[in-house]
Amino acid sequence: MVRKIFAYVTGGILTLLLPASVGLSYRSYVEEMENTRDEQKSFYREIIDEESSWISGLQLDNGAVLLYEPDNGSQGHINPYFACQAMLGLVSDPEGRYLDQVGKYLSWHTDRIIEGNGTVTDYDVENGELVSTGKADSFDSYAAEYILLLSEYLKRSGQVPDASQDTALRLLAGGFEEVLLNDVTYVNNKMRIAYFMDNNEVLEAVQLLEDRPEYEKVKAVLQTSVPERFYMADKGLYSVGIGNDGMLTGEPDLTDFYPDALAQLYPVVTGVVSPKGEREKRLYEQVCSLYRWEEGDDLSENFDWSVMCYVAACMSDIERTDKYLGLYREDVKKDRSYPMHTANAGWVMRCCSKRMEQIDEEYESKTKFGTYINWLIGEVL
Repeated sequence: MVRKIFAYVTGGILTLLLPASVGLSYRSYVEEMENTRDEQKSFYREIIDEESSWISGLQLDNGAVLLYEPDNGSQGHINPYFACQAMLGLVSDPEGRYLDQVGKYLSWHTDRIIEGNGTVTDYDVENGELVSTGKADSFDSYAAEYILLLSEYLKRSGQVPDASQDTALRLLAGGFEEVLLNDVTYVNNKMRIAYFMDNNEVLEAVQLLEDRPEYEKVKAVLQTSVPERFYMADKGLYSVGIGNDGMLTGEPDLTDFYPDALAQLYPVVTGVVSPKGEREKRLYEQVCSLYRWEEGDDLSENFDWSVMCYVAACMSDIERTDKYLGLYREDVKKDRSYPMHTANAGWVMRCCSKRMEQIDEEYESKTKFGTYINWLIGEVL
């Protein structure tokens, strides 16, 4: 403490006595920091450009986004949940370069919600037309990703919900009322299982909605129950789900990466908890000790690894993040065919955008004049 006070006082005296020399030195210091920042960010920006180009190439004229490259066995498939995750990659771009593509997708998705009275299904492309499969993996997670994407889009574009989007939000709110039970949201009103990962996604999304009274109930309930309702304190792990009876579905098996191991990290993925918590750090290292996700072959084929890359960025684990991104980049240069899909690219983009934001924050911190003076005094002393 004494040393810190002395540094501040001495720094103030130096600022008064040596303004020219310190100012010149400070400018050089800032220029050096700028060069370092720009060099670091260029790596991530190049990856963002590559992934966004591929996703954009799989966006149809009507705005829908294909899950993967069409091949001899399929003309294309659309999964709105994964399509939202692909678009979340585009909307995360720090420079906001892809808002038009995101807005076009949202128009298509919004129309489908209204058309289905609050429900959305997957689609196949048949002879150039979209044909509903009549199925969807869930209601709660599909709705959550739409709300998250819409919220991020509106925030970054400076817009407010239009009439169609407002209608869609009201329809989804009614859907959440139907699946809210035992203080959690269930997959849908027929399948009575509540998944931990889904509930984190729902909480992440509804917390972004302001001045929407129809969401206050589900928001208040989940803010109390997620993630703690799923936590098994005696095991130090999260259960992957809650059954119709309101009981946890059992102890997760971390040798099963999806969903058991990945679920442990979903509070960090969704920002429901801070990545700086001791529990979060322990669970992250526990999963990483079991899976060398940042290395290996065919990285682009494993969707889960791209989510892990985003988790690593959130945890400020730069070494694993960059190692994965480098190998991933080499992998997709060889082949982007199935099972590589657009949500992989979306998570990779979000990872890169997160790193660029962190680099900017570090630059701002290091180039504050007071920070520089403290560094200068430390060098002198």
